[in-house]
Amino acid sequence: MAITETAAHGAVLGIGDGTTVESFFTVEGITAGPTGGGYAARIIDLFTHSSSVIIKTATVTEPTDLTFELAYDSSDTYHAQLRDAAKNLTQTNFELTFTDTGAEKIAFAAVVATFDRSADPEDWNKISVTLTPFGDFTIT
Repeated sequence: MAITETAAHGAVLGIGDGTTVESFFTVEGITAGPTGGGYAARIIDLFTHSSSVIIKTATVTEPTDLTFELAYDSSDTYHAQLRDAAKNLTQTNFELTFTDTGAEKIAFAAVVATFDRSADPEDWNKISVTLTPFGDFTIT
């Protein structure tokens, strides 16, 4: 099977509006990422007094956090929604659309686990955001 290489430029992160029939609106100004949004296996180790090697087993997979950075504008509706979701621990729905040939989408509910400001005098006003998924990704 031939793979078509595509640039990541143009990937879109949408934030849900919280209505019954969810609509997603583009979070503008992303300058880095999003990264993450995959799966990680939870591994447990067993080592006893009579063991000569560590025995490992995978117990469960869990969705990984998504992180991104954006050029912050406090007057932007969706930047403010991210800020408020972080402050209030609000679980919010998100949708990430990739630029691959199949335009894969992942939809998920997450808490904004971090919303960190950066105001470097030789850079833009930026926010670093971490989304921690609750439950699995829906991949389409």
